[in-house]
Amino acid sequence: MQTAYSVFDGRRFFVPDYQRDYAWTLRDIDQFLSDIEGVLYYEDRHCLGYLITAQMGHDDPTYILDGQQEIITLTMLFANLVGELEDDSLRHVQYATFIKHPLRGRRLQLSSNNHLFFVELPDNKNPTPTSAGQNRLKDAYLHIRLKVQSIKEEGG
Repeated sequence: MQTAYSVFDGRRFFVPDYQRDYAWTLRDIDQFLSDIEGVLYYEDRHCLGYLITAQMGHDDPTYILDGQQEIITLTMLFANLVGELEDDSLRHVQYATFIKHPLRGRRLQLSSNNHLFFVELPDNKNPTPTSAGQNRLKDAYLHIRLKVQSIKEEGG
């Protein structure tokens, strides 16, 4: 079992074009966030799902074969958490670790029909969805943002 940090550390994830679009509902996201909260407050460890990947060489991208819903949701959570950090240097380090490395690029690249849309979400560019998968991505991102802001307002 790995931590989220060790999963992302130095890796660039790609969701191949043959994978399905983002499919999680807000209920799925709430359950996932509840599981994460359980780990933070109540348990030492908890399995947040399986991640099956393929990588040809050490410096090659890591292709997600299974677990893309979890990685996409984690990335949206990290983007929202990093955006709330007040310390600029810490925000830059965490952004490079989980979102976009200054030299290696984006940590997660979605399939070609969703990548640009996904990139624009955290930049508050308010992209217009053109598919059901993109609608779910936008709904998920905004839902997670509200959850993070609510936790921050409560002093968490």
